[in-house]
Amino acid sequence: MKCIKCPGAMQRVRLGDVELERCDACEGTWFDGAELARVLHGEHLDALRTHTPPRRDLDAERARCPRCRSAGYLVRVAAPRGDFFIDTCPVCGGQWLDGGELDLLRPRGLLANLRRLFDRFLDYEG
Repeated sequence: MKCIKCPGAMQRVRLGDVELERCDACEGTWFDGAELARVLHGEHLDALRTHTPPRRDLDAERARCPRCRSAGYLVRVAAPRGDFFIDTCPVCGGQWLDGGELDLLRPRGLLANLRRLFDRFLDYEG
């Protein structure tokens, strides 16, 4: 399947019992139904960490639902944290996050922030 926001191709990614589609170019990720909530509160969240910062141009791009191919476009819903939108299908409830946006939705707190800092340090050194 072709990415809905760039010329890249979607690849299947399995995280426990959840199967997602992720673009091999822009790192955008498609979540069916309630998968985004399950991933955010699950133990496999780090496996989806991106190396791409959020891009305003992709966030502003309108796209059709890759799952149901609804007649309309995905609706831009303001994210609870951050200055970006979660593209949501009003028909099937699927959600699209552009590359880097999932990191902005990660749980916050001292321990989470220290873990992110440590992970970035390891990436820089390695």
